[in-house]
Amino acid sequence: MFRRIQVIAFSTIVVLAVVTPALAKTHVVAQATSKKGSGAVFLSSSFSSNHTYRIEVLSPKHLAFTGLGTEYYVYIYKKQLGTGTKNFKLSGTTPRSLIISSPVSFSIDSWKVEAQVSDVKRLPITVRFVDLGAHK
Repeated sequence: MFRRIQVIAFSTIVVLAVVTPALAKTHVVAQATSKKGSGAVFLSSSFSSNHTYRIEVLSPKHLAFTGLGTEYYVYIYKKQLGTGTKNFKLSGTTPRSLIISSPVSFSIDSWKVEAQVSDVKRLPITVRFVDLGAHK
């Protein structure tokens, strides 16, 4: 009986040790869902400079949508402080995702991303930012 409990406890620890890091690699940073009848959602969040992110657009049914996004960033290059913006288009049918990485290859001091998505049918639509972890 005691041996069986030891095996079960050890197996549980091994499974948790293997599964937990795999689950921890990605996490939702921000999420917003449109209010009933509006069909539009706005989401904004600050990002870590050395991470890669996925923007997901979801709905209960396949739904055509359009949207725009903007990245705002402050960077340091050759001891000079600079700013920049980068626009991107979001369109298609849900579920849809877009991967974004750091907008510049040098040191980023701050990085913020905004996305606004809407659908013609005014059904509930969700936008979420998912942190995929540090890029290699």
